[in-house]
Amino acid sequence: MKLLAALLITLVPTGIVGGTLWVIFSWSLVGWLKWAVAFGGLLVGTLVSLGLYWVLWPRPLPDDLQDEDQRADHSGQ
Repeated sequence: MKLLAALLITLVPTGIVGGTLWVIFSWSLVGWLKWAVAFGGLLVGTLVSLGLYWVLWPRPLPDDLQDEDQRADHSGQ
């Protein structure tokens, strides 16, 4: 599952940024509009990457965290 999540977290924003580059290079944009599209594509790619990480990356359940904390307390004694 981590491999699939890592691939999606990497490839989806790459496609967004690549699409942004395609728009910049293929359309004749005015200077300020070119910068706005570039910044917007970078921002959207970053937010999508963070969103996918938040949704897809497996996190331990609170019960698992509590068990690990208790094990760590007993291991020091």
